[in-house]
Amino acid sequence: MVQATNNYAHRMAGPLQKHARFRYWKDTTIAEMRKFVGLLLYMGLTKLPTIAHYWKLDPLYNLPLFRQIMSRNRFQILLRYLHFSENDDSSTSRLHKIQPILDRFNNIMADLYYPEADLSIDESMVLWRGRLVFRQYIKNKKHKYGVKLYELCESSGIVMKIRVYKGKVKDHHLVFCTARKLY
Repeated sequence: MVQATNNYAHRMAGPLQKHARFRYWKDTTIAEMRKFVGLLLYMGLTKLPTIAHYWKLDPLYNLPLFRQIMSRNRFQILLRYLHFSENDDSSTSRLHKIQPILDRFNNIMADLYYPEADLSIDESMVLWRGRLVFRQYIKNKKHKYGVKLYELCESSGIVMKIRVYKGKVKDHHLVFCTARKLY
């Protein structure tokens, strides 16, 4: 992830405007990327209107943890150039850029966590407004446009496995299994 992000940032560097954030780019490190991902995860628990609100000094939004770990500009430039794999146009998989992350999550959950007896398959939508072949429109969802996920969940809400809906395929049934475990 660190190498792919650094490579992408250098590839995207072109003619820069006077006040462009990229003028201050320096290659990221594993330690910095861990902090970045930690902040992203914490943002999932603490919802604020915009990314900039996490760094505000206003008493209503004051979260000093964010300012102590990383500057807002550095966070935003890392977010802008974040990549999980190299751009490879030869791949036929629609998820080739994020598949290693999905596989890692699913494998870790299968190895480290033993689920309760009550499991369910949940359909959720991740907001996505960009161009994507398998972007969905579901009028009754909070985010009408996005990427549809199928999640194997416990009754407590813990996600055990994630599958991304990639569009219509010949095999229509959904199977959540691994070589070692069947959920």
